[in-house]
Amino acid sequence: MRTDDDAFDVPADSSGSSRGAFSRRIALAFAAVAAITVLLAAVVISAVWNYQFDQYVRANLQHISDSVADVGAQVYATYNGWTFQALSVIPRLGTMQGVAMQILNESNELIYDDSVNASPSQGAETEEGPAQARGFNLEPQGPVVTSPVVVNSKTVGTVRMWA
Repeated sequence: MRTDDDAFDVPADSSGSSRGAFSRRIALAFAAVAAITVLLAAVVISAVWNYQFDQYVRANLQHISDSVADVGAQVYATYNGWTFQALSVIPRLGTMQGVAMQILNESNELIYDDSVNASPSQGAETEEGPAQARGFNLEPQGPVVTSPVVVNSKTVGTVRMWA
């Protein structure tokens, strides 16, 4: 005859193995959740860090660009236009600081460019090649900041910078 207590009896060997398997599954689930949490946190922190760094670089470039535009406005007024003398007073930033700078006139024509690459591209041995072959970046690459050059309430040029 069976009693109610007999219905809940489980053999000793199967009880230990099922508890061990369940414990292993729970431990693996916790480990997986922890690994996913760490991975997700790393991705979020990396994205936020990169965004903040890009904003910092952009703000610094904008500050430098505004300063160069102020100098440009002063020399434009002093030398009555974008003369050789006026452009020779513009601060040289170029490859020394890892900043490329161009100045465009009021017609958006390139009149000043110090965006020379540190290492010229292939085929740069000849002097007769195009500007790209000599290592010039005629078009900005990456995030670009601009500042207008204003003289007597008239925009006479634009400073364009990128890192």
